[in-house]
Amino acid sequence: MDALDTSGACARRWYVFAPILILAVVGGYGLSGSRPSTYTCTGGLALIPPVTAATSSTAATDPAQANPLTQAGGSALFEQALATELSSKVEEAQLAPPHSDVTFTVSASPNSDILMVVGTGDNESQVTGAVNRVMALVPTRLSAIQQAARAPAASMYRAAVVDKPTVSHIAPPSKLKLIGAFAVVGLLVGTASAVLVDRKIAGRKHGPPAGPTPTGPAADHPADAVPPPMEST
Repeated sequence: MDALDTSGACARRWYVFAPILILAVVGGYGLSGSRPSTYTCTGGLALIPPVTAATSSTAATDPAQANPLTQAGGSALFEQALATELSSKVEEAQLAPPHSDVTFTVSASPNSDILMVVGTGDNESQVTGAVNRVMALVPTRLSAIQQAARAPAASMYRAAVVDKPTVSHIAPPSKLKLIGAFAVVGLLVGTASAVLVDRKIAGRKHGPPAGPTPTGPAADHPADAVPPPMEST
């Protein structure tokens, strides 16, 4: 079947082709308006060890050695504890705006003393506010973790912002592109359906193909022919 035959089938079965195409276009238009923009906000904090004290009479000492958490794993232990605590569902419910789709994660960067905070959502101000609240809470939680371990004040790590929150915008796909993609799908499905229906209807009109005509004695005396009744004398 060439393009002319296909076009003719679509024209004859327009009641099959047209609704499918229209539904596809309407569906693409409806979805194009329901895809909001996505905003991502990223910020970073560094865990800074205590300053080494040195005098003229004594050698330089590392006050971090007096911190029991440092002995157990260094700043990596702080980062993991903070990331686990701040990424919990309880903290997310308290720090994220209510009735919003804002989510955030806190993760420790491998082989570094950087704590990354990433928030996502469809409202720029809400996403930025959530990340700022999380970053402002890190120094307090870091101090609480060390105090719970009874670390001396001089051996405590502190947190400092090294990467201020920055927002990136991910725009939704173009409306025309989305509608066009749905229209192409509807065109293909509608064409295939119209051709299929056209073939079925054409087959019914012509009926089943005729078989070969019998010849010879069998044609004159069919096997199922009823013999005439015999006359009585």
